[in-house]
Amino acid sequence: MYGVYENHAGCERGYFRTKLGRLITLPKKDRNGTNLYLPDVVLYDEPSNIILLVEGKKLSTLANGIEEIKYYDSIENEYIKPEYIGVNIIRCVSIFGGRKTGYLHDDVLIYMNLKGEIYINPNAPDCVKSMFRAMGVTI
Repeated sequence: MYGVYENHAGCERGYFRTKLGRLITLPKKDRNGTNLYLPDVVLYDEPSNIILLVEGKKLSTLANGIEEIKYYDSIENEYIKPEYIGVNIIRCVSIFGGRKTGYLHDDVLIYMNLKGEIYINPNAPDCVKSMFRAMGVTI
């Protein structure tokens, strides 16, 4: 699994990495002149041909994250699908903070609470589950 894109809030836009390794600067607007909504991280797992669009949020802003992932059509259609032909795209939220334990929501891929306990969505793709298992996280 490798990073395709990273969006650092308040910083200059990162580069989008094509499947051939070329780096593209993403514009602020899509081809229709609408703001280009970007996830915090885009990850690609080549063996499973899965792209994860991950929006990171605090537990207190979980609802915002779930709403934001609805607006990733442009990055998918204008950049991801043309470069990663036939890829399976999963939109998800990664959450930290709070004192909850266990599964939070269908759209939450990973949750780490204030105690440092990590919870992985039981429906997460195998590439994510195996990566965390390799780090000693029980799923």
